[in-house]
Amino acid sequence: MGLMEEMALEMIRDWGGSAGELGMFIWPHLTPDDRAGLLTSGDGDPWAMIECVLELCPYEVAIPERLLTAFEEEAKEFAADGDAWGKIALSTIRRYRTHHAQYVAQARETAEAKAS
Repeated sequence: MGLMEEMALEMIRDWGGSAGELGMFIWPHLTPDDRAGLLTSGDGDPWAMIECVLELCPYEVAIPERLLTAFEEEAKEFAADGDAWGKIALSTIRRYRTHHAQYVAQARETAEAKAS
């Protein structure tokens, strides 16, 4: 792991809370280039970075619902206070759920077609 990746991982570990848990779950699924680029995403702001982490997460990765829900609840609180990153995070969560559901449905259809 390169220096930029190590620094990004250390920042995610330091966040704690729902953002930290979500980031640590997604981390192994990111490419080395995506990981290294996180340091320039949001200048170290955890909410800016976690939004990028979630955006980069491959749709085939099934993020546990408890992690998404905890992050979503926190994002709702930030959004209610007018925080832009909270609103962006909510949009990213919706987008991930939609694309993941589409991926799962397509994979199911493909498996059923192969089985018949």
